[in-house]
Amino acid sequence: MIGYLPLYLRGIGWTAASADGALAASNSASMMVAIPMVLLSDKLGSRKTILLAAMLITASGVGLLSVVGGAMVWVSVIIASIARDGFMAVTITMITETEGVGAAYAG
Repeated sequence: MIGYLPLYLRGIGWTAASADGALAASNSASMMVAIPMVLLSDKLGSRKTILLAAMLITASGVGLLSVVGGAMVWVSVIIASIARDGFMAVTITMITETEGVGAAYAG
């Protein structure tokens, strides 16, 4: 979605500045939620629950993006992005904590 979003928005008539701004908002939202999402998964003790919720949130935002217009595009972009980096952070944490993998093999 990251590389395609500005092109898609320009294709449906958005100005270059607005399309690129939507991508910047997407990245900002994603960045602000990543660490709190991992901390929440620690607090709840269930990383899989957080991953499932993140997948549903991201899928909802992407799905909305295909059917909404105008200002609702901004909302759908934020919804799609809000859990994206958090999902990856929780996934990497799960991989690192997997017995036999650890930090040496996780990257």
